[in-house]
Amino acid sequence: MVVRLHYYSDKEKILQVSRNKGDLKFKGTRVHIFPDMSAELSRCRAAFTPLKAKLRRAGVRYALYHPAELRVTFNGAACSFKTPAEAEDFFS
Repeated sequence: MVVRLHYYSDKEKILQVSRNKGDLKFKGTRVHIFPDMSAELSRCRAAFTPLKAKLRRAGVRYALYHPAELRVTFNGAACSFKTPAEAEDFFS
């Protein structure tokens, strides 16, 4: 979920509360709050989209962590990749 706030002060208050509170949960699931996501970061994350589709079709568990790190779990082993090229090379 992406939230856009009109006032900078609201964003700062939300970030401060989330830091002070510690773990935030919604219906038993941890919620993470991050400051602004730049266009460059959005492009980095979007670069993983074709690879994520391949992993999904193959039934492989994965997660895209902040800022842009793909973590793949296969046969009980976990691997992390900072770029789509690293992941493609590994799976080729």
